[in-house]
Amino acid sequence: MPQPLLLTGLLWQYHKDALRYMMGIDMLPIYYLITFSLIMLGFLVKKSKGLFVFQFIWMWILTGWNCGGPDYQDYIDIYQASEKWKLGKDVLYNTLGELANDIGLSFDVYNIIIVFIGLCLISSTIFYFTKNTNIVMSLMLIFPLIENVIQRKNFIAMAVMIFSIRYLYTQEKKNIIKFLICILIAMGCHSSAVFYFIFILAFFVREKKLRNIAVVLVILSAGLYPFIIQNLDKILPSYYVQHYLSNRQNAIPLTAIWHVIGCFLTCAFLKYSVRNRELTEQQQKFLEITIKLNWITLIIVPIYSYDLAFYRYYRNIFILLYIALSILAGRESFKLNKFQIYKYTIICFIVVSFLYLNVFGNNSYNNLMLPIYQENYILKFVDNLIS
Repeated sequence: MPQPLLLTGLLWQYHKDALRYMMGIDMLPIYYLITFSLIMLGFLVKKSKGLFVFQFIWMWILTGWNCGGPDYQDYIDIYQASEKWKLGKDVLYNTLGELANDIGLSFDVYNIIIVFIGLCLISSTIFYFTKNTNIVMSLMLIFPLIENVIQRKNFIAMAVMIFSIRYLYTQEKKNIIKFLICILIAMGCHSSAVFYFIFILAFFVREKKLRNIAVVLVILSAGLYPFIIQNLDKILPSYYVQHYLSNRQNAIPLTAIWHVIGCFLTCAFLKYSVRNRELTEQQQKFLEITIKLNWITLIIVPIYSYDLAFYRYYRNIFILLYIALSILAGRESFKLNKFQIYKYTIICFIVVSFLYLNVFGNNSYNNLMLPIYQENYILKFVDNLIS
């Protein structure tokens, strides 16, 4: 072997051995550190497009290049099934998958493309409403990143729904059709997105009335409302609605309580901000529509007794809260006032949601979080490069 090549090889081996020694051969802490660093940098550097690109790429790597974990094999089985559109659910997602399969793309490649499109839709919405874009990405990296990786069809449906909010918050009648078309597309990706048609209430109903309706439904959740929900499958013949409502269980109401706390906390914080912060007309309208949508999600609280999976409907609008937080972000003050208390309480709520659902709850760390970093094509490639 020529002397320069031999020297290069020895140096590379030395650096690999040094890296393995410093990292304890396990790259997992490094990946956690990257995520944590991007989160903290997003809070410190709120508007950098360069940092936003890094956050986007890292989120795309974790979400799109995943190759294992819960539901992964189920998605592959559906993708490889013939005439997937005949399954009668998620028609758009499955039809696109069938076309991708026909041209020779594997499920993993299809997922990489779909996730990229979803992240572009979300990014477009973030830039549409706020200048402090990096804050939103930081909060998304906290929660619900893990759920977005696992629930692939729900992720793309959520992305379309989030994109549709630009047509809802303006309160212009000509945009109603655009909003409904977006929700139809979201429903084609995940048929349970049919729920988001009720967001149209935000266009016609005042916030105070929505709040009163939500409070009444929460109170009735242990009484008459479940009898109405039993007939929901006749009103909304969605595969997922029927599936969830056919398995009523005596669920611990912690998730429902957490949902109610989150909604009331969010609405109180945003209403206080509308009254006490200097906002542009667009910013005020966005905060007001976010308040309305939070009240509307409380309609699903009574049906947690059927299946806790309904929490995804509320979780999917967290991005709107993140955009609202970024709009309200300004120069940090060391003086603790009511606004600061609200803001940090909201952030604590987000962090606790992540810790409970992704780390400590029901062996979530081993079942949900760990596979996201261990079963990933790019991260495995890096592992093999270092080892």
